[in-house]
Amino acid sequence: MTSFLIRQTVFAAVAVFGMTAVATAANVVETFSAPAGYTRVAADSGSFTHYLRQLNILPDTAKVRRFDGSAVTSWPRSVRVLDLPFLFHSDLEQCADVGYRLFSDYARSTGLDSLLHFKLQNGQAIYWNRWKRGKHLRYDARHDRHITTGASPDSSDGAYLNFLHYLFQWTGSAAMKAYLKPVAEDQLQPGDVIVQNTTGGMGHVSIIIDKCVNLRGDALYLIANGWTPAQTPFIWKAEEGNGSGYWFTIAGYRRHLAPFNFGPFSLRSFRQSN
Repeated sequence: MTSFLIRQTVFAAVAVFGMTAVATAANVVETFSAPAGYTRVAADSGSFTHYLRQLNILPDTAKVRRFDGSAVTSWPRSVRVLDLPFLFHSDLEQCADVGYRLFSDYARSTGLDSLLHFKLQNGQAIYWNRWKRGKHLRYDARHDRHITTGASPDSSDGAYLNFLHYLFQWTGSAAMKAYLKPVAEDQLQPGDVIVQNTTGGMGHVSIIIDKCVNLRGDALYLIANGWTPAQTPFIWKAEEGNGSGYWFTIAGYRRHLAPFNFGPFSLRSFRQSN
């Protein structure tokens, strides 16, 4: 959501990989049943869709929290919070970063490291396969570009965190809109993102977590959001006329976000991106 120009936080050794939430959680499938007359789209066990369906959702008493641990009281009590603890104790993991993190965690957890290549805000590429071999990036202000620096090969969790930290610093909604693959509305799948960015600076990203359809082919979506300042991702409940329960139609979700004035929807996919 925030422009990369104001997200250049200094990496501190306070990141926690795989932090466990204290509250009991149930996964997406257990938490959100498909509405009557709808069926979840099919998904192979190794797919991104299947991975997203295994994400845990905290109990309905859980609050959205900022990166500093403070509770956010401005959201409706009906929002459901993803059990996705912060990796970094800084205002870094905002809306676009949640999308990058979910896809990256999926790819790494399934041995698909070759999929972890993205483009930074200025169009330069970043590759996890190169990073883990010691080919790190560093921003060179004199030339306004990222240069490759040498380091020892390292594919550990710590190296992966450093990769994500750099990615989050230098990407955002503008990069997603510019460099991820456009997708038609009738082709939207779990893992795809809704990007709202008209200026190249501030914008917003929503992440489709699940999809169900009825016999007519009408689709409903579970949609997660990060926010600014960085907050734990959450799923809104659809208002009457915008969907059913926590499942939105795309038209309904467009109406839901209209008061925020983020701008028109640009639909993008990590599938075949870059």
